[in-house]
Amino acid sequence: MRARSTFVSRRLDNFFVCAAGGIIATKQEIKAYPTRTNQIPRHIPPPHWASHPVVLFLAAGLLPFGTIFVELYFAMTSIWQVSSPSTLPTHY
Repeated sequence: MRARSTFVSRRLDNFFVCAAGGIIATKQEIKAYPTRTNQIPRHIPPPHWASHPVVLFLAAGLLPFGTIFVELYFAMTSIWQVSSPSTLPTHY
């Protein structure tokens, strides 16, 4: 019971501290920091093909799938040793 009450009290403390910080931050005035920009327009090169969203989407799925596949492949081959589907019994 003590662990649960500690957990709940810490979450409530976090909530109230975040809420108080948000209220204080909204009441502050926004500071205008000076920035210097050049008026001469510059050429922006086209992005690299690897930064295209479709390529990133495929890579984000392919890399985890590939690692899991390799790990499972080695785990299953160590379980089955040298047995292949052709050497397993076909009927019981």
